[in-house]
Amino acid sequence: MKYSNYFTQRHKKFKRFFLHLPLVALCLCMNLFLLSCENPFMLKILEPKTIYFNSNGGSKVANQNLWKGNKVKKPADPAKASHTFAGWFEDNNKFTKAWIFDTVPTADVTLHAKWNADKTDPPDTGCEHQWGVWTVTTPAYCTAAGEETRICTIDPIHKEIRPMAPLGHDMKWVETKVPTYTEEGIETYTCQRIGCTHTAGTRTIPQLVITPDSDLSSILASLPGNTAATPYVLVVNIGDLSSIGDTLNANPDKYVILDMSGSTFNSIGDYAFAACQSLITVTIPDGVESIGAYAFRDCTGLKNIVTGDSVKSISIGTFFGCASLESITIPSAVTCIEVYAFYGCVSLKSVTFEGTIQEADFSDGSRFPGDLRDVYLYHYSGEGGIGTYTTTRSPNDDYTAKWTKQ
Repeated sequence: MKYSNYFTQRHKKFKRFFLHLPLVALCLCMNLFLLSCENPFMLKILEPKTIYFNSNGGSKVANQNLWKGNKVKKPADPAKASHTFAGWFEDNNKFTKAWIFDTVPTADVTLHAKWNADKTDPPDTGCEHQWGVWTVTTPAYCTAAGEETRICTIDPIHKEIRPMAPLGHDMKWVETKVPTYTEEGIETYTCQRIGCTHTAGTRTIPQLVITPDSDLSSILASLPGNTAATPYVLVVNIGDLSSIGDTLNANPDKYVILDMSGSTFNSIGDYAFAACQSLITVTIPDGVESIGAYAFRDCTGLKNIVTGDSVKSISIGTFFGCASLESITIPSAVTCIEVYAFYGCVSLKSVTFEGTIQEADFSDGSRFPGDLRDVYLYHYSGEGGIGTYTTTRSPNDDYTAKWTKQ
């Protein structure tokens, strides 16, 4: 009875096992299917990638199968006879896109091996070489060395190579800005070899000088109008002033600084620049001894005048009506200042006397603003004479300015 119950119980367990066996088998098959790479759901989750290695004639390299997020493992370098391995590249033949092994691929990738051929000496044929002429194979340049090659005429596989020293720069001064009658030009020290942009400094070219052969009227006519704040600088080298004043008067919208320091005339005639209202500054040559009557009369824009050291006299009304004149130096050679020489110079605030003028030769009617003449003539008592005199008076016509010696 005891054994009968035992077998009865065992029989029930086996019966239950075989009854559940199909269900267990079904679950197992479903799990295998879910974990299979053929399952589209698993493919979407795992995103498998295959990395193919094309060794381009070298030893074989195994492909790599990767899951999502995995990086490509760098394999051992392949080998190829008489070649040196130079890396894996995405593009074949051109080899411009090197593969970075820290990169996670987003799709299947084929990597191609790049090879550099080993340089080997040609076999010795045992002949006595007869060399051809040296031929430039890599030209030398300014800072880069070159190469020359010669080849054996009996066995062309043999050749010799020798270096060529850099050529150095071929430097010359080149005009890079053309001088005009109003502006200086520029020269640049530049390498002349084609393709080289090396430079080593610049220097100015003097502006063009107006000579007796120059057509000043055409020169001024070609210039755009300007203002007193931006005057043109004209350098004049002539023997007389017969037409300059008239030409300036004909172009009142062209404000100029007139540098006549290189000219050779020895006097400025009467009314030479009268009413040239666009004249801002004048430089008088050292050779000029006299300035004529009313030479700069009513040059209302004239602010500065540089007188030459040879000027001996300032004539009647020389600077009559020069309302913008701010300062002037009277050279030591001046011995006479005539009547009305500075009449209407209401902006004059600084005058330097470099020499001594006798009272009889310093016209009482010279009409320096205010008491300048009287203060200067105190030189006999040691209070006036040679020196610079200034006034702080505002421009006006009442001639009440008080001057002091500095």
